[in-house]
Amino acid sequence: ITVCVTRNYATGNKINEETIDLINGKTGEATHTMTFSGSWDSSGYACYDANWYSSDEEIFTVENKGNDNSDAVLTAHDVGTAKLYCVSADGAFRAERTVTVRPDKQ
Repeated sequence: ITVCVTRNYATGNKINEETIDLINGKTGEATHTMTFSGSWDSSGYACYDANWYSSDEEIFTVENKGNDNSDAVLTAHDVGTAKLYCVSADGAFRAERTVTVRPDKQ
């Protein structure tokens, strides 16, 4: 559970990458941007935490990168497509992108 105490409140969440293509057996990264509104302009008062999910963990898995922005590391396991979800820590904002895993041509 993540608790955020802040004077700014979240107004949105988006995954920054427009397309996400991975090679089977490889890893990639995804980043997100939270938008805020409120009485302070400093990002020091904002909570950027997010939780990441894969719609099909047989295609790819995802885990939090552990950085201050709660970005993600994706690991490709099988060829196909699945959805990547990024949900704000408070659960109010969800972003999604399609992830395509392509075969390793080597």
